[in-house]
Amino acid sequence: MKTLLDADPGPFRVVRITDFESARRLVDLGVGPGDVVEKLVSEEDAAPPLRIRTRERSGVIGAGMGLEIWVEYGGGVVTLAGLPRGASGLVTALSGGEGLRETARILGIRQGEEIRVEHRIPPMDYVVGISGRRVRLGEGEAAKVWGRRRLGDGTVQDEDLVQLTSLGAGQILAVERIAAGRRAMGRLEGLGVRSGAEVEVFGVEPRQGVRLGRAKVVRIRNRLGMELWLGERSAAYILGEGVRNEQIQHKEAGRHGRDSRQE
Repeated sequence: MKTLLDADPGPFRVVRITDFESARRLVDLGVGPGDVVEKLVSEEDAAPPLRIRTRERSGVIGAGMGLEIWVEYGGGVVTLAGLPRGASGLVTALSGGEGLRETARILGIRQGEEIRVEHRIPPMDYVVGISGRRVRLGEGEAAKVWGRRRLGDGTVQDEDLVQLTSLGAGQILAVERIAAGRRAMGRLEGLGVRSGAEVEVFGVEPRQGVRLGRAKVVRIRNRLGMELWLGERSAAYILGEGVRNEQIQHKEAGRHGRDSRQE
C-alpha cells in the first residue's frame, strides 16, 4: 500500500484512513475504505493564499490554512481552498493547529458561520524593513503577523489588531502577535519578526523564485464526481492502492449484476 500523497495520478482504491477526524470527514465526502477515487494531475502545485470575508471582518489566510478549513458548498463539504472566487460556504470544521485556530479567532472564522472567498492571491512578496534589514516575506507569512499601525509621531492608530498584509507602502506595524505554528514561528523570529518589533512596509512585489514550505495541493475526484482539494497532511492519512480501469469496470459489473438479481 501507499499513501494518496505518494500515489501516481489515476484511479486509487482507499483501504484505510489512519486519522480518526480525517476519516470522519472524508467518508462523508465519498472517500472511505473501499471507495475508488481518481487522483488528478495538478494544474497548480500549491494552493493560493486567499482574501476572505467573515461576518466580522476581512483578511488574508495563507495557502495551508485554506486547506485546513472545511465548508459546506455545492451540496457537499470541501476545503476552503477549492472554492471559486466570490463563492461562500458554511464553516463545518477546522483541522489545523493552534496557529491556524488563533488566526481563525481573530478573523471570526467559526463553525456554523459563513465565509466568503473574495480573491485568490497570486504569489507575492512583502518587502519590509526590520531592525535596519530589508527582507522579503511571502503573503502567507505576512498574513501571520498581527499588530497595530504606528504613526510618525509614535502614536498607535488602530484599536483592533490588523494584519501586516493590510498595510501600504511607508506604513509601520508595531507587532503584537504571531499566529503561526512552530516552523513558521521559527522562521519569522529568525528574521526578527516577533512581538515588540516594528516592521515597515516598503512595497509588494511579484514572488522571486520558489518559496519552500508552500502548501501543496492534492486534487482528487470522488465517486460522486466532485473535485476535492486536499492538503498534504490529509492525503498522507489515506492509504490504498492504484487500480486499473478494467478492475473498476469488473467490480461495477459485478455490483450491477447483484442488484439485478435482488430486483
